[in-house]
Amino acid sequence: MRTGLLVVITILAAPLANQVLPGTGGHTFAARAQSVEGRIEDRHKFENPRVNGQVVDRCLNSTSNCEQPAADNFCRLNGYARAASFRFADMRPTVVAGDDKVCDEGYCQGFTTITCEGRGEHADRGGRSFVNPRINGKLVDRCLNWGENCEQPAADNFCRQKGFSAAAAFEFANVRPTLVVGDNKVCNENMCQGFTTITCR
Repeated sequence: MRTGLLVVITILAAPLANQVLPGTGGHTFAARAQSVEGRIEDRHKFENPRVNGQVVDRCLNSTSNCEQPAADNFCRLNGYARAASFRFADMRPTVVAGDDKVCDEGYCQGFTTITCEGRGEHADRGGRSFVNPRINGKLVDRCLNWGENCEQPAADNFCRQKGFSAAAAFEFANVRPTLVVGDNKVCNENMCQGFTTITCR
């Protein structure tokens, strides 16, 4: 009896597979189904999101880059492009992901939900974004050596130091002081430029 029912359903549905349905803008049944499936996969809601077993703090760095930057970073770690929405509450302990530190005080706040979107859009699973990346407490200069090996080589070097293979994206601005990592020198002039973000993969 069940077999017969399955056959009937299959026969009835089969003619619809390539039929244009009313109100679909000319899309076939199959194409519409694939489109819906794609939208579902493109977005995911994480409840009590965690990194290394710890609830994610609402700030990416201690007292800075809070809420959207921290949520975006979590989403990129999980293969999505950005956070579409999020909620947070008072809780402890939490992990301040950008500094790899634990907040275990009464003022700590962590995400209760993060909804990520943009699956695979400029995002590699297992990657990580660093905001205001530092080495030895100093912002990383956009040049690996003084006046040369700038931008991609310097960003790649930072990512390799953090255990990643290369930099997928980066941004920089006029900041000082910065550390010219390859020469282990500090740039403290108006011309200095340092990375504001580096996304490693």
